[in-house]
Amino acid sequence: MVFHFHIKEADELNHPTPLGLTFNEKAQELRTLYMQSNFEMGISSIGRGYQLKQFVSTFQGLRVLKLSGLRMSEVPWSIGNQLEQLRYLDLCGNNFRELPNSICRLYKLQTLRLEGCKEFEEWPTSSVMTKMVNLRHLELGLDPSIKYMPLGLGQLSSLQTLGCFIVGNGEPDLLRGLFPRRRKEMINKDMIGGGLGELHGLNQLGGELAIKELRNVKDVRDAKEANLKLKSELQSLTLSWSSGHSWTRVLSVADEEQVLEDLQPHPNLKALKIEWYEGFKMSSWMIYSSSLLPNLVELTLWSCSNLYYLPLIGEFPCLRRLCLKKLDALKSIYNIVFVTEG
Repeated sequence: MVFHFHIKEADELNHPTPLGLTFNEKAQELRTLYMQSNFEMGISSIGRGYQLKQFVSTFQGLRVLKLSGLRMSEVPWSIGNQLEQLRYLDLCGNNFRELPNSICRLYKLQTLRLEGCKEFEEWPTSSVMTKMVNLRHLELGLDPSIKYMPLGLGQLSSLQTLGCFIVGNGEPDLLRGLFPRRRKEMINKDMIGGGLGELHGLNQLGGELAIKELRNVKDVRDAKEANLKLKSELQSLTLSWSSGHSWTRVLSVADEEQVLEDLQPHPNLKALKIEWYEGFKMSSWMIYSSSLLPNLVELTLWSCSNLYYLPLIGEFPCLRRLCLKKLDALKSIYNIVFVTEG
């Protein structure tokens, strides 16, 4: 009996029963299926007469399904409707624009990989997204094409891997230029996205996390809601205010400085990158680095164009790698001592 099946070239499915695998009751016993494309064939149909959705749904006992690099323009609805035992789903390197709501019927799913999906721009609606309560790894990569995060993400309290969190601006770029009726339809589908508060209860997050488009924060209180101080498993954190293009500030400089202040990470953090920040000064948790960031090994400050001064870098006891770039207003690096009355 075959329990694990790897198709390196989709052309292998040209055979009526590929590689001798028969489509009968034994197909239900297959647990792992890997499919990878040679990038030269069309993807509307796999092999001769096998539609992808029909082929995949044959194996309803699957626990692991990898459909990477197939250039799929849409995710087969049959995955969510018929593969209810699935624990691991890899959709990396495809061309689909949206994830169907049916994906959220995979209640046992623990890992969903979406890296390299350059056309991906629409999540399932929040009412079904919150049902993926066993999801532990939502792998987007550090530079996804998506412009917002789904409402209700914060209810997926088992998440351990996220990689990237994009702060939506309340009106994603993909809504601009649409007719009013279509805009209303997209807004009704929750495409305004979730704010930093979605991170509040996700205290199992570990590894790398990049919080992007912080320029879209509209209320300084949102930053504190992210609750980064309690995320003890995070090893690397990027705080990015922009993707590098010109942008209009929503908050005042003082409020932007407060946003950074309230995004204080846990002392276990080992790598920190701050980019496109437009405040004049650093946060207090950077100034008192010896006690608040005692384990920091790597620090990068990039394109913080208004930053006047930095705390003494030598105060980071474990620092090994330092990158300071495009700090146009920087005048000095020195110790700053705060004196309080009484």
